[in-house]
Amino acid sequence: IKIDALAAFAAGGAGVTTLGNGTTVIDIIDLEQARAQIAGTGADDTGEVQVFCMLPAMWMSQLKFYKEFADAQWVGLDNAPFSKIQRMRTRTWSGVHYIEGPDEYFTGKDGTSLYAYMWHHDSIGAETPWNQEAPKITQETLMQGSPYLVKAGLGGAAVGIQAAGVKRLDFLKITKPVRPAVLTDEIPAG
Repeated sequence: IKIDALAAFAAGGAGVTTLGNGTTVIDIIDLEQARAQIAGTGADDTGEVQVFCMLPAMWMSQLKFYKEFADAQWVGLDNAPFSKIQRMRTRTWSGVHYIEGPDEYFTGKDGTSLYAYMWHHDSIGAETPWNQEAPKITQETLMQGSPYLVKAGLGGAAVGIQAAGVKRLDFLKITKPVRPAVLTDEIPAG
């Protein structure tokens, strides 16, 4: 729900800044630029990590080639509603919670790029107006085999609020990670 709301907010001319042009591979420097731009608005002055970024699986794999990102751990609440598997796919680095999402969540302006979003918690409003996580289970004895009927549901909505706290990332859709170049120093002969 939030990703769809972020896409609509960015496409609606609300003034959301886009980083990248869809022709380069995502780099850790791009993520740090987006984080710094959000922090520069004063939106994250509470000291709590309230900036989130959902990325496609291949982008997350690409970012793990950077030591800073590979060594980052999920530092969120222990009782957060994430499974152990999801915690392994989530990183917190430089004050941003990065979450790996399914590829179907991401689209781009063409077939060669993808959009992803970084946002501050207070820059997008979301609500769950009804939540029936505890299901009602009843047995239908009038039906053949007396099957059980399970009723559960969840409804929600999200909307963009403040464009300065949302960044759209526009980078190349990659099919395999690429090892970043390693900078070396030339030692003069002598």
